[in-house]
Amino acid sequence: MKNSLLTVVLAGGLVISGAIPPMISSNVQATTNGESNVLNERDLEKLQADYDVFYNGLQGFPTYSSSHAGGVSAIGENAFTVAINPDTIPFMGASRFGKGRVVAAGLSEYYDFSHSDPIKTKVSNNILTWVTRKDKPLPVHKTYEDALNGEGNITMVTNREIPVSPDLPITLKHVDNFLSLKLNPAKHQVVYVNNFHQPLSDGEVEALLKYVKKGGAVIFGEKGWVMEGYPKEWMANEYSKPKLSHYGIQKFLNEVGLSLTNVIATTKSATLPPLPLEKVQNYYVPTLIDKAKAIENGTLDANDLDIGPEGANTTKKKEIIAQIVSGTISSIVEDHPLLQKVLADMSQLEVNWPFVKSDYPYSSALLAYQVNEASLDPNGEKSPYADHFPGPVPQDAPIIHDKVIEVDFDYQDLSHLRMAYPPGTWISTGLYAPAGNTITIDVPEGTEDLYVQVGSHTDVLTGKTSWSRMPIVALQQKLEPGTNQIKSPYGGLVYLIPKTAKKNTKASVKISGTVSSPTFVQGQTTNEEWHNSVKNNPAPWGELVGEHVIFTLPKESLLAIEDPEALVEHWDSVADSYNTFVGIDPELPKPHKGLDRPHRYVADVQISAGYMHAGYPMMIPVDPAASHVVDPVLALERGWGFWHEMGHEYQQNPWKWGDLTEVSVNIYTLYIQEKFTDVKRLLEKSDDGKSHYDRALEFIANPSPSKKFTDNPLMDQLVFFKQLQLAYGWDFYTDLHIAYRELSSEELPSTDQQKKDLLLYMTSKTSGYDLVSFYQKWGWSITDEAIQKVKALNLPEPEVPVETLREYE
Repeated sequence: MKNSLLTVVLAGGLVISGAIPPMISSNVQATTNGESNVLNERDLEKLQADYDVFYNGLQGFPTYSSSHAGGVSAIGENAFTVAINPDTIPFMGASRFGKGRVVAAGLSEYYDFSHSDPIKTKVSNNILTWVTRKDKPLPVHKTYEDALNGEGNITMVTNREIPVSPDLPITLKHVDNFLSLKLNPAKHQVVYVNNFHQPLSDGEVEALLKYVKKGGAVIFGEKGWVMEGYPKEWMANEYSKPKLSHYGIQKFLNEVGLSLTNVIATTKSATLPPLPLEKVQNYYVPTLIDKAKAIENGTLDANDLDIGPEGANTTKKKEIIAQIVSGTISSIVEDHPLLQKVLADMSQLEVNWPFVKSDYPYSSALLAYQVNEASLDPNGEKSPYADHFPGPVPQDAPIIHDKVIEVDFDYQDLSHLRMAYPPGTWISTGLYAPAGNTITIDVPEGTEDLYVQVGSHTDVLTGKTSWSRMPIVALQQKLEPGTNQIKSPYGGLVYLIPKTAKKNTKASVKISGTVSSPTFVQGQTTNEEWHNSVKNNPAPWGELVGEHVIFTLPKESLLAIEDPEALVEHWDSVADSYNTFVGIDPELPKPHKGLDRPHRYVADVQISAGYMHAGYPMMIPVDPAASHVVDPVLALERGWGFWHEMGHEYQQNPWKWGDLTEVSVNIYTLYIQEKFTDVKRLLEKSDDGKSHYDRALEFIANPSPSKKFTDNPLMDQLVFFKQLQLAYGWDFYTDLHIAYRELSSEELPSTDQQKKDLLLYMTSKTSGYDLVSFYQKWGWSITDEAIQKVKALNLPEPEVPVETLREYE
């Protein structure tokens, strides 16, 4: 069949045109009538018994707004989902494998052995109880139930540094590598795998599989979407942009019947109760694929499928199916039988346009898989969707040859700052690679750990229910010494990325085959040059490059700038104010030595989470935020979101936890707002006619001993932090950041409760006053031990009660 020129209508009415290869057809034949894998009565009894263990003493599994759990799918015949968000996807699964058992969760918080929170402890105890049980007794085998009943401790082997309460019957055995000891289910009842220490090697995967087959128990909990979308440098191994299928833990989980997915499962704080067992069956992925096919073929009405929240309509149900199927097949290892069946279907498919993702719960998953594979191909031909996004390059655009870019490998490890998101190491080149064009990169001999990235838009949208652009459009590739050639299906701005810091090391890299982008560099480009030539460069995307911050924007937004020098100076001043606020400077010694590279904001037509989100780069929407960047007036009037996300970058991990994440971040936002405007955000009134101060002071006056700080709305909670500033000035927070950086690693907290207790101590010590009463008036959960530690400082009570302070009109 020949390629044809078609018009593609994506969800939201966006229209793109191009040559569409014969990829997908909705006429896939379902292999079943949608009723496969229905459990018999005995199996349901067994599943009910399993659920009784997992939910013992719980109303449901908790979720946390500040820690978005990743998805977990059941793909093996002895696997099942444990915890499901009805609005999205499952986030915990369990499986029997041989004589042993495995539990995988999309969040590490479900394994909390510090005994600091009763709900978390109960969740962890239930998981350990189930995973150490045996369907048939094994000789000389101890379960966690035995241990809880006073029959000694179980031994937990882990490559993770975790706190374990002495109140729990657990003996921790730490290893750097699971091959360093011979795992024995009789001696080592549980293995807790940590992916953030180092990825599992193939040898470790085999050892763990043998251990489980013999009766061992493995538990794991991490966010698959973070592992894939935001990999640590050492997690990537030889992959420039790793997929979940590249990780050893995914290979292990897929073998036992479970799979991490790259989809976000939870975004809100909630308690999610167990679903009816008949409904749970519908989340088993092989069954769900058959039912998705049947829905597309018209042999099954989606209304008749019990999936999603109560009362879910047809569209919602199909969206959930698409999320689960797409997130699963895009994440499982290449040789898995389930993927092989999917690939066989893919060979028969063609696209029926217009294509609305939610209408085709199976075909959309196949399209997402193909898009993912194409985007990771460094030899990819131009995608038919490239002109829609990131945009076309004029055919007569002048091609640039042998542009020299200097790469400096001598950059800091910024871990001493204890920031949540320190800037990464992308080097802007001012060049743009047209989609499907070959670009040549000459790398000097002896240069190692250098990568090229084509495209700024690194957010992965595979798990979203609709697409305003293709879900993966950025390409990253490792460069070898000598001549490298690369083609991107979508094109984009070209970046060089040194992945390993090296003292006194630079490399001059030559790039050919690109076009110029409209890039303004503070101190190098003049306003006159900008208006006479630079802004008219042919690339559809360009950048504003300052000393402290870089903005990546579409050309149409850049063309609206009248005075780029003043605009970049403004944003640079804002960004540098954060450095001043937290007390860092490049001229200071560690741990206060400041940043040696800028932050980045990238505008996109669709991002992976929220209106904006933090990270590297920080992501903002083209509409309307790009227009706010380039307008000096709107930059101040609509600046809260930009300032908020930058605040997330600077939040210090030792006093960032749970729901506090979206509260304490706005200390920075308020500081910038007050420095650059006259606005007082906390005085804004809601529909009830009350300001945030009004409600906060009412809460403080409430004498109830059971009130909790988190009972307040987030902006009302912010009053707590503002009151400390009103009492002790903005320098108080500067000193607090300095004090946290000066803590030794041994003094750093590891649990939420330890973080709360330490914050009480640090704020009291920094202010010079005993703040115990202030925290108590606000309903903070602090331990007696923490209170006594503050009392030992012998500090005076505040001269004016801090909890009475407020701003006025």
